Amino acid sequence: MSLTNTEFASILDASKHIKGHIGWSRDEDHSPAWQFRAEVESDTGWPLLVQGRYNPLAKA
Repeated sequence: MSLTNTEFASILDASKHIKGHIGWSRDEDHSPAWQFRAEVESDTGWPLLVQGRYNPLAKA
């Protein structure tokens, strides 16, 4: 399914931001990785979140 130009522009909305600090924690699956999850706030109100993982052994 393709996005319209209007839908695409709303996704790139410059008002998006993460409120507060990102808190890294150890992976729940007991791997050597660290992870975070944070909600993204925006003027448009889309329910978005961002997740990140870092594995120091794999350097990825």
